[in-house]
Amino acid sequence: MSKLLHRLGVYGFSAAQENQLLQSLITGDPALMIGTQGAAKTLVAKAVGKALGLNFQAYDASKAMFEDILGMPNPAALSKGEMDYIQGPLTCWDKEFLLIDEVNRAAPELQSKWLEILRSRQVMGLPLNVKFIWGAMNPFGFEGTNQMDAAYLGRFATFVYVPTSMEMEDDTRIAVINSVGLDDSPAANFWVQGDNHADEIDFEGVGAELRELLTKAQEHYHILVRTGKSVALANFLAKYARALFVNNAELELDGRRLGMMRRSVLATRAIELAKAEMYSEPLVDFVQSAKRAVVSSIPVGLNEEGARNSDLSARVENVFMQLSDFFTDDGDVQKLEDVYRLLVSPSVYEKVEILLTKDLNDLTTVSAWSAICMNDSFDMSVLAMVALQVEINNPGTIPANIIDQLTVRMSNNSIQFVEAMGSGVSQVEVTNDYPARAQEIVETFEMADDPV
Repeated sequence: MSKLLHRLGVYGFSAAQENQLLQSLITGDPALMIGTQGAAKTLVAKAVGKALGLNFQAYDASKAMFEDILGMPNPAALSKGEMDYIQGPLTCWDKEFLLIDEVNRAAPELQSKWLEILRSRQVMGLPLNVKFIWGAMNPFGFEGTNQMDAAYLGRFATFVYVPTSMEMEDDTRIAVINSVGLDDSPAANFWVQGDNHADEIDFEGVGAELRELLTKAQEHYHILVRTGKSVALANFLAKYARALFVNNAELELDGRRLGMMRRSVLATRAIELAKAEMYSEPLVDFVQSAKRAVVSSIPVGLNEEGARNSDLSARVENVFMQLSDFFTDDGDVQKLEDVYRLLVSPSVYEKVEILLTKDLNDLTTVSAWSAICMNDSFDMSVLAMVALQVEINNPGTIPANIIDQLTVRMSNNSIQFVEAMGSGVSQVEVTNDYPARAQEIVETFEMADDPV
């Protein structure tokens, strides 16, 4: 019932992807669809615009020139020292909903002309009537695609990966085969009048339902903005951005991006609440809802081939899940601070101390130990000695595979230390190879009332 896009003759989008697109109609922040040719990116924009009765226009960013979007300057206005344009059926001034197609086929000089429209809904300082903007592009690497300027890419708030036909279930693929879109079969009734499936779509009825949904969702959105969830979300995003940057320097989220992410999370939740109210749908867990919204708001790898399977995408989700207790009402504040400190601390020894003395979740523990083991910036011998001494005194504290990874990287000058511990020596004299900070970690752990 709630798959409104299906009822508009658009197939393949999951319920979550439908929500990603619809939430952009709550805030007006632009959404960008990424998919191969024939994935119905243009169709979904046209169908939604038609159903909602919005004044819609699609532009091909690789071809549209300045005069195509604005019209020609009005000579009469220019003679009076005023700036005005001669409007036509294709110009953007009176449009409410725009689709910017082929966004990454535009040359750099053509990309820049969209910046003001995307961000401020203005052209040359003159206001437009545009409220909603979607973009569409093929994955980078397709013939004719170009690198996207960071400022251009940064104007889009949400990134929706449209599935290919091979990623759909069989029944959905059959529906695609049987469907007739708004631009399909234009001569079907030229010689003989007959049935055309596109004529069977109840755009008016679905549009009325969609308007009701968006109205309810926007009411929920304004309520959410005023609740404690919005405050907690801002706190989370501030910490998330810092933790993500510390662990992945190439993922620096600017203030505009973080603001769009906050609105996306709240608007997505608002759509889910409205659907639950209208269709009695079970409400998805807020952590999962927020994760989808946050992950889909980060432009990971859009200028790289194979972006959807990149390692960075996995890190984006991993850091989110480690901090996800910020979204739960009964989250342990101190534990959250410990996790955050573990993620952002520049000191390996402080990370180890937190891991050994604090009660953390399994994902955080495994991720942190793995990251430490992959660190090549220092001699792992000292850390291995700390781990071995702690493990001998308190068996089971450190995962066996981590012990193996650490000891393999011990240098030769640590053999005496290992032999001493193997003989039952519990304390080792502080030497240059066993710095005071490492000794403090061991002593802190040994004095803990309830070691992990």
